[in-house]
Amino acid sequence: APTLTVSNIFLFASGIVVLLLALFAMKQRTFSVMPEPKQQGELITSGIYRLVRHPMYLAVLLCAVGASLAYGENWKWCLSALLMLVLIVKMHREEKMLLKRYADYASYRARVKGIIPFVL
Repeated sequence: APTLTVSNIFLFASGIVVLLLALFAMKQRTFSVMPEPKQQGELITSGIYRLVRHPMYLAVLLCAVGASLAYGENWKWCLSALLMLVLIVKMHREEKMLLKRYADYASYRARVKGIIPFVL
């Protein structure tokens, strides 16, 4: 059974909030779980996207870290680390496509961090 603490509940809840902010900021026709930009999509740089380019990945990682803290088992930490590596690879692949699709993406990428606001 998980051990619930203020910190792991906060991290998991923060992930849910970030997810909701990302969904709210993007238009329905822009959302996709696939890294390829939608044909009719548009570059979203408002809302939470002003702070981080990939808030959905941040949301997943916050939830994973919160859950790993709650369960405290090494193999769950390993899964969270593997998830982070998968998301980083996916992010790099997605970024290449976004650079080709949107003329403004290079300047957006230069001024906004990828996954962790103001840091990374």
